[in-house]
Amino acid sequence: MTNGEVTEAGGAYFTTEICADCRDELSRDALEAMADSAHPFDEFYAWLDSVYESEVDGTWDRLATRCAEDLGLEFETAWEFITEMVDVQLPIQHYLAQELRVDILVDTGDANLDFSANCIAPAWGGYAPEDAPEEASIFWLAKQQGYGREQVVAALRGQETASPFLKSLVREVENETSGMNALTFLCTMTLGEWMDVQAEMRNPLRKGALRLPKSVTCGLFDAWYGGGSVLEIELERDVALPLRIVREITPDLGLGRHSVDEVYGFVSSVWNTAVQFEDEEGAPVPLRKPPKTYTKEEVLEIARKAIAQARVEMAQEIAKEMAQEIAKEMAQEIAERRAEDMAEDTAEAKSSADKRSAKPVAEPTPAKKMPRYVAERTKKWDA
Repeated sequence: MTNGEVTEAGGAYFTTEICADCRDELSRDALEAMADSAHPFDEFYAWLDSVYESEVDGTWDRLATRCAEDLGLEFETAWEFITEMVDVQLPIQHYLAQELRVDILVDTGDANLDFSANCIAPAWGGYAPEDAPEEASIFWLAKQQGYGREQVVAALRGQETASPFLKSLVREVENETSGMNALTFLCTMTLGEWMDVQAEMRNPLRKGALRLPKSVTCGLFDAWYGGGSVLEIELERDVALPLRIVREITPDLGLGRHSVDEVYGFVSSVWNTAVQFEDEEGAPVPLRKPPKTYTKEEVLEIARKAIAQARVEMAQEIAKEMAQEIAKEMAQEIAERRAEDMAEDTAEAKSSADKRSAKPVAEPTPAKKMPRYVAERTKKWDA
């Protein structure tokens, strides 16, 4: 059902939104399709369209019926107006606000070593602490917590420390069960946040960062063989995780790899930390301002004005077409009259010419006879 409100969408167009049930959630199949797709938003909207197609038609039908009754219109006229002027919006925000359990895998360069850089003694078969690669993500995490490589190496060598972070880090390394371990954070994100991050992850520059509070669950996890450590690194500070070093952010569904829930069987409260988006300057990303809403009476008044305006515009268009048609007919009539006048003038000219050609030709005037004395002089001069 709709929410009973119509919202201005710009200009003379309006929207009404279908309300979702509080229990409605994105299906697992749809979420898997989105995670596998290079365009998760397209998959999301395609799923919504397929689920709510009949509800959209029903909403238009109910609005057109109400509009016809309230304004005294034919149903077909109201239907045409409603489908053209009112956009039935799907409950997008309901699903975008759905919480997901996500696994964030970090890559500080250790992916080039098949994530073996974090396998360090006292882990079985690991690097000697002094020889551990710089790409190991535990060194990056230690730096975030205010500790240098030398302090981490000393703690791994057994040096006593009062730092809860260093103690938990040593314990995490000691309990590794495989040789491929990625630094992993377990968080909660809304579907909208996750899709926004996915879109930004495809940006070659990967701007921005994720702010993770120190209460976040994190540790070393092997998503490829289904192993890892105890996931109990105890942080002392919040973590600012740049997107450029994030390998993947995926729902914990085991998409192409083992999921944390599959390996450990954790309760959902382990994913107990929400993620805060930050821009390049570290400022939180602001939320969008909600659109203005209108009551039924206001919508009907706007509809009356819109219909009246549409009728005026229609009348103006009809008058314009009629004026053009009349002008066209007048021009054609003038052209025909001019043609008739020219034909009459041509006929009269031809008749006059025929009359002139029918008159008898006058005889030439005979030459006058020269006087005798002139003729004699002329003969004398010629001789």
